[in-house]
Amino acid sequence: MLALIAEGHPNVKIGLELHLSEHTVKSHVRRIMRKLHARSRTHVVTIAYRRGYLSTQVSDSAMTGTRRDPVERP
Repeated sequence: MLALIAEGHPNVKIGLELHLSEHTVKSHVRRIMRKLHARSRTHVVTIAYRRGYLSTQVSDSAMTGTRRDPVERP
């Protein structure tokens, strides 16, 4: 989910990608923000990169705009 947030996807698209409802995605995003003490989605991404939860490698979907299989996500 962090990778999709970092790629700038809205909750609806994240839900479609991960087969979750938009409500569930919103709940997860809120919990991630709370756990990281983040003020915004951008802040979540910044913290995630700094802590090594995300790498700077660009995903295939970010380059092509195509979906990746959720199983392939790190």
